[in-house]
Amino acid sequence: MCESSPIAYSVKTAAILTDLSESTIRDAINKQELPAYLVGRAPRILREDLLSWLTHRPARP
Repeated sequence: MCESSPIAYSVKTAAILTDLSESTIRDAINKQELPAYLVGRAPRILREDLLSWLTHRPARP
């Protein structure tokens, strides 16, 4: 199995990829807007969940 990108991201990586702050990503996780899974004590965000969350996020005026 050869994938071009990981199937899950850390909060830091998700923030870098989306050009959002880590606190924005963590807030979305805490509000249960963005699903995350714990690996040990570190949350991981599935690629599909991140893309879905970004797609359905309301646009700011």
